[in-house]
Amino acid sequence: ESGNTRLAVTLKHQEIQLYERIVPLKRYRESDLFDIDEHSEKFSQPNLDLGLYRQWGDLGLSLKFGDLLETSLHGPLGGHYRQRADIDLGLDYRSSWGVLSADWDVTPEPGFGEMRARRELRLRTEFPLWRHFSGELGAQLVDKDRDDHAVLGAIRYQLGDSFHFRLEGVVASRRELGGSFQIQLLL
Repeated sequence: ESGNTRLAVTLKHQEIQLYERIVPLKRYRESDLFDIDEHSEKFSQPNLDLGLYRQWGDLGLSLKFGDLLETSLHGPLGGHYRQRADIDLGLDYRSSWGVLSADWDVTPEPGFGEMRARRELRLRTEFPLWRHFSGELGAQLVDKDRDDHAVLGAIRYQLGDSFHFRLEGVVASRRELGGSFQIQLLL
């Protein structure tokens, strides 16, 4: 960290599961569709993200280079998946009532099989709730894919600059629900 500029390195462990399957109509059984272990390959690997953040008064600009350790993987039927380094660009505005932010995938996330490559624009607002707790509301707009746009809500607890946890829920449609839990401890 130097003045209004921050540099961050994130080491991470990734679990990648490639599901690939051809179902002949003669032998189609609905119960077979959900036997994921039989028709998938699992991979574990380390990876690395590099981020840069610069703040000018109330405005901030971020640039993230993700998945810097590129790899090529193959599904159970030989389908090729290439994990490439990606670039995200972010802009935020900070005030006493909270934060407004926008993040855009400059490079699309890779596709695999029937899943095409996709690019997202994420819009969020964060606002204080009580003491160390804050809330988040946002939207995820999807470009270059057949997925629906999504809305999200999150609760975050932060203790100084060294520790935070976050619980998030996402809804894209009646059949597309998701969530995540994050814990961050800065050393």
